[in-house]
Amino acid sequence: MGISSCAPMDSDDHSLGGSVVSQDALSLTVSEGADNTYTITNSSQDLDDIRYFISTDGKKLEEFAVGASITCQFKKKGSYPVYLYAFSACDQKVLSHNIEVTENWVDPNAPTDDPTEWLGFTAGTNLFEGTSATLRFWFADGSWTQIADPDNEGDVATGITFTMNGCGSERWQAQMQVENTGIVLSAGKTYDFSVVINSSVDGVGATVKPQKEGDDGTFFTENIFPLHKGNNVIALTGCVGFDGNLKVAFDFAGAPEGTVFTVKNFFITEHNDANVIPLDYNSADNIWKAIDDTQAFEMSFWWADAGWAQIGDPGFEANGRIYTITSNSATAAEWQAQNVFNTTSLGFSADDVFDFSCVVMATADSRVTVKLCQIDDDDNQAFYKNDVQLKAGKLQVIKFADCKFAKGAASPVKLIYDFGGCEAGVDFVIANITIIKK
Repeated sequence: MGISSCAPMDSDDHSLGGSVVSQDALSLTVSEGADNTYTITNSSQDLDDIRYFISTDGKKLEEFAVGASITCQFKKKGSYPVYLYAFSACDQKVLSHNIEVTENWVDPNAPTDDPTEWLGFTAGTNLFEGTSATLRFWFADGSWTQIADPDNEGDVATGITFTMNGCGSERWQAQMQVENTGIVLSAGKTYDFSVVINSSVDGVGATVKPQKEGDDGTFFTENIFPLHKGNNVIALTGCVGFDGNLKVAFDFAGAPEGTVFTVKNFFITEHNDANVIPLDYNSADNIWKAIDDTQAFEMSFWWADAGWAQIGDPGFEANGRIYTITSNSATAAEWQAQNVFNTTSLGFSADDVFDFSCVVMATADSRVTVKLCQIDDDDNQAFYKNDVQLKAGKLQVIKFADCKFAKGAASPVKLIYDFGGCEAGVDFVIANITIIKK
C-alpha cells in the first residue's frame, strides 16, 4: 500500500467541488402594484450549481429560480426587509432589500364608515329616535317647473339615499323636506343638532335648514355647506330654540345629474356640554399630522394596581392616525393607567396659541384624563382635563381652545392619556389628534 501526501501550498481548494459565489451575481427586482402589493423577482445571474432562495420574513426560505417571482401584500406602512440567499456546495451569499411602504392599505370591501370617524353628536337624548317623520321632495327645472322626484330609498332612521336628476341649478330647485317629525322644541332652551351628508362627488354644496314647521323665517341656520366626496358632518351647538315643531329642509341644487347623496345620522338634543365639534384633522395647519405620518414620538407607560405597585404595560398598536391601547389588567384610580406620547421634536414658544382636539373611544364605559405638558416639566402644561366620561362604543370628542404654555416649551412636549380606574380587557382608541397654531 502506498501513501502519498499533498502539499498545502500547492492548492487552497478544499471544497466539495462547488463554485465560490460572487456577491455581484445576486440581484433582486421589486415592483409596486395596486393595493400595497409588491412583486419580488430573482434577477440574479443564472449560474451552474447555484441555488437561490428568498425570505420575506427573515425565517422561512423558499427556493426561486432565476426569473421567478413572488407577490406580497403589506397592509401597514413601514419598512419590510426581503432577503435573497445564494448557495453552492461550498459557499453562500445573502442580499437584503428594504421595501418602504408609505401608506396603510384600506380594504375596498370593508365598511365605508371608519369606526373612528366622527359622525355627529352622541351625548344626550336624541329626539329623532322613534319619530315617524315624513319625507317630501320638490325638484324643479331651470324655469321653476316641478319635475319628477329623484330615485330614492330609506328614511330618517336608516338614512335617505337619492340620485340627482336633471333639476335646475338655482338654490331651492332641489329640495328635500323632512317633515312631521313630532319633535317639539322650546324657545326657553338651546339645542345641539347634527346630520351627515355623504356625497359621491367632490365640489358640491347643500343647504341645511333646521326650522320651525310652518314658518320659513324661524330656523337655526340656512347656510350652504360645501361638501367633499364621502361623509360630511354638519353640526351646530347651542342653537336657540323656538316654540313649535322641528322640520329640516335641505337643498342640493347645483349638484351634477347622477350625484348620489345619503343623508343620515339625524340628531338633535337639548344642549349638552359633551357635544363638541372636533377640529379638521386633515387641515394643512395640523402640526400633529406630521407626527402621525412619521411616528415621531416614543411611547412610555406607567400602570399600577390598586396599591400603586407598578404592573405590566398595556397592549399598544399604532395604525397611522389611530392608536389602540388595551388594558391587560384592571386599575382602580386616576394616574394608575398612564400612556404617554413623548414627542421627539414638537415644541412651542411662549407666544404660541393653539387649539387641540382628538377623539377617544372605549369598548366599555370608562373615563380618561388628558394632558399636554413639557417633557422635563410636568407643571408647564398647556391643558389638563380629568374625568372625561367614555360610553362603550361611542366616540368622545375632547377639545381645548386658546391653549398656551405658561413658560413656553421649546423642548419636546408629551401628550398624556390616563385611563386609571379601567377594567381589564378594554380597548381604548385614540385618533385624529389635531393641533392648530393660531
